[in-house]
Amino acid sequence: MTSADANQPHAGTAATGLEEGSGQRQIQGVAIVTTSPTVTSRPAKVTGSAASSLRPALAFLRLEILRVVRNRRYLLLTIGFPLFFYLMYTRILPASGLGWIDGMPWSAYFMIGMGVFGSVGASFSVGGQRLSAERASGWTRQLRITPLSPAAYVLAKVATALIVTLPALLVIALAGVAADGVTLAPGSWLTVVVLLWVGSLPIAALGLALGLLLDADTAQPGVTATYIGLAFLGGLFQPAQSMPSALQQLAHALPLFHLADLGWRAAAGRSLDPDDLLILLGYAIVLFATVAWLYRRDTSQEHG
Repeated sequence: MTSADANQPHAGTAATGLEEGSGQRQIQGVAIVTTSPTVTSRPAKVTGSAASSLRPALAFLRLEILRVVRNRRYLLLTIGFPLFFYLMYTRILPASGLGWIDGMPWSAYFMIGMGVFGSVGASFSVGGQRLSAERASGWTRQLRITPLSPAAYVLAKVATALIVTLPALLVIALAGVAADGVTLAPGSWLTVVVLLWVGSLPIAALGLALGLLLDADTAQPGVTATYIGLAFLGGLFQPAQSMPSALQQLAHALPLFHLADLGWRAAAGRSLDPDDLLILLGYAIVLFATVAWLYRRDTSQEHG
């Protein structure tokens, strides 16, 4: 993974494109246009139609998507690494294949694991190190004085993570078909992709939590360790049932195993395990609550 992005927005122009109305206030000597001349930390409530109130959120969402997909780190983490590992473990090192696992060939099993691996990379490309760099540059501080509400900010980040996750899932699925002839019923393909896509919601929250928790100096090693550690310990590179007993129990406690298990069960035509859904839901609730707390803490520290 590389250092913080060189294309982070400049703090002095952060509000550009998201602001409407008139009035000025001074932030560290820089004039910032807001929708209200009040001296509060956020502008007054935006009035007008629902469409007008959504405009800042949609503008920010579009900006986020463009920034992510134009970044080489996104291509590397989301498509490059998963595709490389998939081809290496199924084509270059065929001896590493384990035959049939849970009612499907190793190529299909590993394809789903690498799809989840790519979804983690996509989520961490939106949060993680990028978000830490945005905080350090003052970009998030400037966004707080625009009409973009905190809820809209978080929702736009999560929506961006989900949107940029989809290409990772599709590329790995195409690689499975083209390189190894993985075959599933049309309905099974759709079910696998949808489950992995929607189920990555807590991973998107984890990426945001890391970006709000870590500073610019610790973000890169912290995000990398989390990314690789969760993947290996969660059974994406090796079936959990082949691990030692202690590591099996650890894998079953991690979100990536349960996310991948949704795909594995759907691909094999087995019924979903309610435990997978409940554990992922629990992770989502805890992680989004953590994101809300970290965001409020970040705001209070800036105003303190």
